[in-house]
Amino acid sequence: MSVRALSSLALGNLRAFCCGTGALVALAVLSCRGGPGWTTLQRPIPTGGEQVAFTGTVHYLGFGGEFYELLADNGAHYSPTNLPPEFRREALRIEATMQLRQDFETLRGTGPLVTILRIRPSK
Repeated sequence: MSVRALSSLALGNLRAFCCGTGALVALAVLSCRGGPGWTTLQRPIPTGGEQVAFTGTVHYLGFGGEFYELLADNGAHYSPTNLPPEFRREALRIEATMQLRQDFETLRGTGPLVTILRIRPSK
């Protein structure tokens, strides 16, 4: 049985059980799967810092090997520790939920290190 079918079955059962709170259950099921279009990469890191909502552009930097930075629409720069290969494209617009990494440092110097928790192409 597919994940979608299992989710529908579980949602139907919970909706009947919860008597009208189906919208909340649907939201909970959707957020567990990452939401529409989202790729969930990992859970927050306990030793990491605050979470940041990001909308911006992927930028390739050719120095020191293969390195990408994230340029936010508000002008901030971030150094991702786990940018998936399918998102490693120059000028790709993305949305992401990231966690600032205060538990280690880098010599890249392009902005604070972040671990991407979930990501999707921007609309």
